[in-house]
Amino acid sequence: MKFLFRSLLATILLSFFYSCQKTEERLAVFDPTGKSLLNLNNQSKDTLKLNIRNELNLTMSEQLIDTLVAPGKAIQLSLTTESRDYYSVTINNRPYRLFAEPNTLNELSVSEDSKVNFSGDFKVINKFLTTRSTVSDWNPWNKGLRDEISIEELMASNDSVLSSQQQQLANYKGLPKWYTEFEHLRLEYIKSGANLSALSYRVKALSSTDPVPDNFLNTTIKDLPIQNTKFNGVIAYMNFLQSYLDFKIDPRIENSLSGAGKDEWTNYVENTIKASKESLGDSKIGDVHLARYFSFIFNYLDLVWNDEWLAHLKDPEISNYVKTQIQAKPLLAPGEYLPYFSLPDMNSKEYQPEDFKGKVLLINFWGTWCSPCIKEFPYEDALVEQFKDEPVAIVNICQDSDEDLWRKMVNKYDLKTINLYANDDWTKTLVKAFGSQGLPHSVLVDAQGKVIKNKCARASAGVDALIEDALKKMKEKDVQ
Repeated sequence: MKFLFRSLLATILLSFFYSCQKTEERLAVFDPTGKSLLNLNNQSKDTLKLNIRNELNLTMSEQLIDTLVAPGKAIQLSLTTESRDYYSVTINNRPYRLFAEPNTLNELSVSEDSKVNFSGDFKVINKFLTTRSTVSDWNPWNKGLRDEISIEELMASNDSVLSSQQQQLANYKGLPKWYTEFEHLRLEYIKSGANLSALSYRVKALSSTDPVPDNFLNTTIKDLPIQNTKFNGVIAYMNFLQSYLDFKIDPRIENSLSGAGKDEWTNYVENTIKASKESLGDSKIGDVHLARYFSFIFNYLDLVWNDEWLAHLKDPEISNYVKTQIQAKPLLAPGEYLPYFSLPDMNSKEYQPEDFKGKVLLINFWGTWCSPCIKEFPYEDALVEQFKDEPVAIVNICQDSDEDLWRKMVNKYDLKTINLYANDDWTKTLVKAFGSQGLPHSVLVDAQGKVIKNKCARASAGVDALIEDALKKMKEKDVQ
């Protein structure tokens, strides 16, 4: 009864909030602390397994929810919603995508025959989304991750995908005009960003010999607005901006950072800050772009992090938010014990954390589909050789991948590391425990089984210095 009252009250308040706006003139608002509501009412006779994956913009992280809803029960969830965008919902393994923006309400009900019905602020939009890819925006554009077609063929393919999706959008009856205009332009940003990032990825990660086509940047972005306040915080737009700035910094795609040290990475970060300021100025868009970029650097390249960079954020709310996130307790903070796992190697021997006690342990999470992970293999093998006479273990854990393909790749690359495999269930457990949804992902652990650093430097980015330091402390402790 209390839930129904809260749900009704939330619906009334949110309806009142938008009654002050004309239906076709919805205001796009970026709010770093914004929230939206999701109500799920289970009218079926079965318990529902509910999973939510909500990508967060500023922190470059995810809000993950995994819960059960009993028959005849309802649940209300508050989701971080910084701007208008999408999040993924899975109900008993059936995937859906929902649209949201700050201060809005989505409602789902599952009927006795297990049919999902939509209501709330975006009923029509969410019904439309069932006709689209329910997994990822990038699924239709992923031909760029292969190099068997030319960059010109890739661009033509992406143009075809864009045309098809925009036509589908135009043909669907009943969509609000503001949403049709928003989604039409969002698809343009996805396509342009896909073209820019695919060329760079093919050259740097796949060692493709693609030449950069003449006038490639202008041909790709055409008349797309670089500064678009209506899209501030929209993930597809922010990804586009980063790809655009990367290309501005390195138009011939000549600078690979694989194996780069602290000085090279610091120089690259400062060049990105400079390019952002030149293209976006001190606008709020520029602040949002830099905030999410800083979050990436802090999370994955903290060896090069410099607190002075925060001075480039001019908006006090965004600056304070980023500072708070950086100072917040991280997942698997230093000193916490390594989470439990039990994973097989190539010979089906099970390994658990206790098997590595007494050794400095570097765990590298990777996937068979992750080219940057594959680029790390030679550096990881080099660590095995470098520390072969020391109490050090280098362990590669393959997750979110086909087991047969994992075995083939371990043999193909003749990996010297300890190689373990995580099936689907263990992948989910590891992602929750380590935050390893973004690959590659490395974790350094001391000889007592305590975390030194989660999301530490990769093998190619100076982790050997961290291992040396851990060994030194271990030996000093033994002497004492």
